[in-house]
Amino acid sequence: MTAGNTERSADFRGPLDVTWAATVVVDAQDTVIGWSPAATRLLGHPAHEIVGRPLGMFLSPGPPGSTPPLTTPFRGNEVRVARHRDGHELIVAATVCPLPGAGTAARVLVMTELQDLRQWESRLALLHGLTTRSPVGLAIYDNDLRLTWCNAAFEDEIGRPLAEFRGTRADELYLDGHFVTQGHPPTLDAVLRHVLDTGESFLDLHFQGRPPSDPETDHLWSCAYYRLQDPDGHVFGVCEDTFDISDRFKAQRRLALLVEAGRGIGTALDVLAAAETIPEVAVPEFATTVTVDLSEAVLEGEMPAPGDAAAMSLIRVARRSAADVGRRPAPAPVADRPPVRYPAGSPQDRCLSSGGLVLDETTLVVPLRAGNSSLGLVTFVRGVRSAVFDGGEVALADELAARTAVSIDNARRFTRERAASLVLQRQLLPRHVPE
Repeated sequence: MTAGNTERSADFRGPLDVTWAATVVVDAQDTVIGWSPAATRLLGHPAHEIVGRPLGMFLSPGPPGSTPPLTTPFRGNEVRVARHRDGHELIVAATVCPLPGAGTAARVLVMTELQDLRQWESRLALLHGLTTRSPVGLAIYDNDLRLTWCNAAFEDEIGRPLAEFRGTRADELYLDGHFVTQGHPPTLDAVLRHVLDTGESFLDLHFQGRPPSDPETDHLWSCAYYRLQDPDGHVFGVCEDTFDISDRFKAQRRLALLVEAGRGIGTALDVLAAAETIPEVAVPEFATTVTVDLSEAVLEGEMPAPGDAAAMSLIRVARRSAADVGRRPAPAPVADRPPVRYPAGSPQDRCLSSGGLVLDETTLVVPLRAGNSSLGLVTFVRGVRSAVFDGGEVALADELAARTAVSIDNARRFTRERAASLVLQRQLLPRHVPE
């Protein structure tokens, strides 16, 4: 961008403003009686060559391809063909305004190149789109770090019209929010003050918090901050761009969880070790508490008998909660673990009865199935303040359970084959040692 373009882009005046555009004053007979320096820059004629000459000397009487007389007033912005002093033609946008009074001046005509007007209109359309239709939240904070303006997307995020929260400080809008991007000030107030004082812009800072429009769910935004100045260089605030990347972040987290689970699931030939994989990878990123209950038959290397899964005897083989992260309490021997009983109507009971997963607010129960038999179930629980499981997370839990069920079934088969081999080995040994 040239210095001239930079200057024009920072100016709020449009190309048809009289300080930028070519301005011509004519009398009732369309004779030029006034000629601005901008008109000289546009058409090349100095004032002494054009004053006293007819308007038609340099401007066509109508749009390109037509020959109507120049009328008053123009209908908004009209397109005309203008002739430069050196003979080449320009397509210009022109508008006219009558000058009533006793003097000889009848009208003032303002012109600019059509392409300049189109660029200006594009900029206006862009600003209108950012204000009303953009999914990016935009907000302006003044030098006291108080909100002075925002667009429609930011209003939707707050859940109220601008008039109700104008003048609020950023940290007051997100009381529990914080930046998770390392190496930057942790609070909104500190980031805005740094940008305002230094002029340094920030791009793609990740901010986590709960917007007033959705106070029960954690969101993650990608944010940008830059200082705002007027054409004279006076600083008047900071602009904030925010884009909600919660869905993208969740998708990345789900993918990472699957990758992490893939490293452990299927590598163990022990039923208990295979069952412990889900709690280890799912807590605390995916759920606050995860438990795995298996049929007693599975622990003995057998396949549970088909029938009423709700009546099967379950044993708790794995459990992990957020409080356990960083420590590994010693599990009790399987023989000492009592059967797990779930009351009728509980999510686990419904899961066993239906054979399908059950979502009950912050509890998700997924069956462990191998073929037509149920091996047990996995229960994912989130804290009271945590968000419920969305569709993508339910699908992830189902995928984790399916992979784990295959791993447990393989371990069960190995346990059965090993037990059979040991029995055969013992039977082949002589019953009495020869003398």
